[in-house]
Amino acid sequence: MLLKLKGKLNRDLLGELTRFAVCGVANTATCFVLLFVLTSVDLNVWLASFFSYGIATVQSFFLNKSWTFRAAKTSSQFTQFVLLNVVSALVFSSLTDCLTSIITLFPAAVFATGVSMLVNFVAMKLIIFKKAAHV
Repeated sequence: MLLKLKGKLNRDLLGELTRFAVCGVANTATCFVLLFVLTSVDLNVWLASFFSYGIATVQSFFLNKSWTFRAAKTSSQFTQFVLLNVVSALVFSSLTDCLTSIITLFPAAVFATGVSMLVNFVAMKLIIFKKAAHV
């Protein structure tokens, strides 16, 4: 019985991770397209990355809430999600900006995305979209 429950939990987590990754690809594509368009018209890298990250964040909330974590609605979710992503946007923008002094924009943005992605999954899973305990 315990092994069956553990197997289900592992499948559930794997499903969430897979859906999170698919959403992440869509969100990253949105972010990167905007980032490269905005920097191509000479917008400052930090501002361009912050704006593109913000647009992708709104998209991410709706995809992750409804599909990845299939979370019930609570009034605080969007606020928590925005606060998490403000922190992540600052990390992403600062890392991207700092790293472009030693590497080109694309690898800098990829690395910064990886750091932000890890922080976001853990916070969404454990705090924002946590499932109620079944009794």
